[in-house]
Amino acid sequence: NRLENPEVEVPGALEDFTTLVSLRPDHARARLARADSLRLAAQGAATAAEQTARLRDSLVEYANATTLGGLGTAEILAYYNRALVHFQLQRFGEAITDFTSALGLAEGHPLLPYIYAGRAMALADAGAITRAQKDVDMVSMLSKGGSSNGTTSQVLESARDYVNQRGL
Repeated sequence: NRLENPEVEVPGALEDFTTLVSLRPDHARARLARADSLRLAAQGAATAAEQTARLRDSLVEYANATTLGGLGTAEILAYYNRALVHFQLQRFGEAITDFTSALGLAEGHPLLPYIYAGRAMALADAGAITRAQKDVDMVSMLSKGGSSNGTTSQVLESARDYVNQRGL
């Protein structure tokens, strides 16, 4: 039982979504679920090479999901999660592009502060400290505006610290 043994939960989900994608390659939400499973499976990879391979495979699936369309509000997650993968692979330009795409779709979405914080960190790593600070200011404004789920202040502090460290 996967619920009793969490170590097999992600690999099991990856297998399930891989099977679903093989049966329905044109199903955008199945591709998105497989991409998310690959991203999560990368965290438990035995080697750095395996982790990188899973992350790269997830990028392909995120691209497939967004290209197929029909994701609705899940498109925000597709761009946000793909941006996180780019960030993890230190592809900051691509991360910025995907965070920006997510922001274009996310008006009023609960992930909005996280998207701005992620883009701020990618901008800081790309050397665009002034632009990064503007995104940190947006997280701060969203935090004050009640657009958070209670953890925005932690996100704000993390993003602020990250940007400040790179701006020194």
